[in-house]
Amino acid sequence: MAYAKANPGKLNWGNAGIGFQSHLAGVLFTHMAKVDVLHVAYKGAGPMVTGVISGESQVTLGPAPAWMTHVQAGRVRALAMAGAKRPILWPDLPTISESGLPGDVSDGWAGLMAPARLPKPIADKLHAALIKAVNDPATNEGLKKIGAEPVTSTSAEFGKLIAKDWDTYAEAIRVANLKVE
Repeated sequence: MAYAKANPGKLNWGNAGIGFQSHLAGVLFTHMAKVDVLHVAYKGAGPMVTGVISGESQVTLGPAPAWMTHVQAGRVRALAMAGAKRPILWPDLPTISESGLPGDVSDGWAGLMAPARLPKPIADKLHAALIKAVNDPATNEGLKKIGAEPVTSTSAEFGKLIAKDWDTYAEAIRVANLKVE
């Protein structure tokens, strides 16, 4: 942070593309931290990871599973967690708020989606299968090994999470002055 503040516009902040979670979370972070960086939009998460490893971009925010093997191999260094709590696999990794920036920027998630008109009995079967799969010890452990923290919820709870993120990212879109093209 000190370097970014002392050298406005000198850091390249990699993201997976305009409007991606990594872009919007980066916009929020840099706005909250009051730092000026160049947001570099890559064509997906893979090129973004490569850009950071090569030094083309010096910093980014991204999901733990995308970075886990690179951190373990020493190719990149994790500085802080963007979410509200420390990750299970990296209990010594502070959150951004613990590092001095109030609030959290982003709790990444992945969810099971289906068409809005999916009949309820089918949705219920899918939900039950998802719960069973996530709670399967081998699946659960496999997800944790790659840095994912398996969580299940009801459709209503998931809807609330999406609505919260919608509001958060609407603020990022406003701050970045993004327009649909």
